Amino acid sequence: GTCSEVGLDVVIKVVDSATPSVTSTEKTPCTNSKTFSTVVALNGLADGKLKFNATQKNTAGISTTSAPDVEITKDTQAPDAAIDLGWKDNNGTQINIDYFSSLTSIKAIWTAKTGSTGATAESQKLQFYQGEGCSVSLGSPISLLVGDKDYELKGATNGGVYSYKVTSLDDAGNSSVSACSPKLTVQSAAPSVVISSPTVLNVVNSSTT
Repeated sequence: GTCSEVGLDVVIKVVDSATPSVTSTEKTPCTNSKTFSTVVALNGLADGKLKFNATQKNTAGISTTSAPDVEITKDTQAPDAAIDLGWKDNNGTQINIDYFSSLTSIKAIWTAKTGSTGATAESQKLQFYQGEGCSVSLGSPISLLVGDKDYELKGATNGGVYSYKVTSLDDAGNSSVSACSPKLTVQSAAPSVVISSPTVLNVVNSSTT
């Protein structure tokens, strides 16, 4: 911020809005450019609304406090992780997680869990993986809205095995990562079956072949 009394301390005070008796203060000098800055410790204050003000006193003992207070929200609680991860087709039908016979119309599905921690997710990120266990990333994380609850897997190949995770994020940067989804194996190619013997127009002299 700015200040007028060069060399004299500016006292920054942080007040917990819910419990005004709980405060945190820091002192920092007013610089030659008539500005001040410092880092204020918030670890002793609870999550929620916090109010900041700055006070400086001159050599005559006259003090001035900034107004109005600057209000921020402290948020250290991560939102709940997504649950019920699975797969479905475009008709909304749950897909057998062992095999799926199409290279298209495969959607990852999940439920955004809320209410357990009191923290609210503001966005989501989806990461697909090659193979089961969510170990080898397939492409980059996909940014989603908080209300999204499914997303199409594109570029699936015959014989491919896929899994995914969902990350829930809030505006403060807190995040929770879901467990790995069940694996999905895509088997789109039809089986091959050919009779090699007897051949067409063979003549046999036995009651069995």
